[in-house]
Amino acid sequence: MIAAIWLHDIVYDPKASDNEEMSAKVAQQDLAGSDIAIASVVELILGTKRHEPGSETQNLLNDLDLGILGAPPPGYARYAHQIRLEYAHVPTPQYHAGRAAVLRAFDQKQIFQTERFAHLEERAHKNLRAEIARLQ
Repeated sequence: MIAAIWLHDIVYDPKASDNEEMSAKVAQQDLAGSDIAIASVVELILGTKRHEPGSETQNLLNDLDLGILGAPPPGYARYAHQIRLEYAHVPTPQYHAGRAAVLRAFDQKQIFQTERFAHLEERAHKNLRAEIARLQ
């Protein structure tokens, strides 16, 4: 689990759609020869692409990855601003439409799968809805 946490975003290119796959490949290379269960690490990393419910370990990694969505509003606002900076190459109208679509998809489902993160669910949806309103 720790290796997957460290390596799940080791490759991150806002212009690419295969970051998880590339991160999994780097993880395989970096962990070769270790006593770490590489196949499990790869599976966990690939599971962060869609953040769908899975094993207890996958659910925890997904919740850790999405925890920022349930941050207090000032922290979430910083995060949203940082995401915009990462996608500065995308023109504003397209960014607003694309980002709102991503946020709506998250808002239509249960975000957190573990008891440890369940208390953030309501605030996450409020954050998502507030950002969607700002983008419209």
